[in-house]
Amino acid sequence: MLEIIEKLKGQGIMAAIIRRDGVVQGSNFNLPDGVESMASFGFNISDALLREVKDEATELIITTASKNLILRLIDNDNLLFTIITSKEQYDFYKSAVEPKE
Repeated sequence: MLEIIEKLKGQGIMAAIIRRDGVVQGSNFNLPDGVESMASFGFNISDALLREVKDEATELIITTASKNLILRLIDNDNLLFTIITSKEQYDFYKSAVEPKE
């Protein structure tokens, strides 16, 4: 699970593994205090809202003018938090986390 962080770091993508309760499992950059809690809280709230309509969250993308913040469920207990700043990084991220067919 932590190997994905290093793989993404090689492409300049900041990434962290955060448990759904907000505890950081590993990161390739220094997270500002409280970011891990806010990230897991945001994902959990989105997931709860979707469960009300018989769906569930697998990925939450927050888009700003200069970057995308992505929270992706990687197993039942952990989220991958990434900061993407270009289309090339996004393409690499998708290829790194999407299951191979």
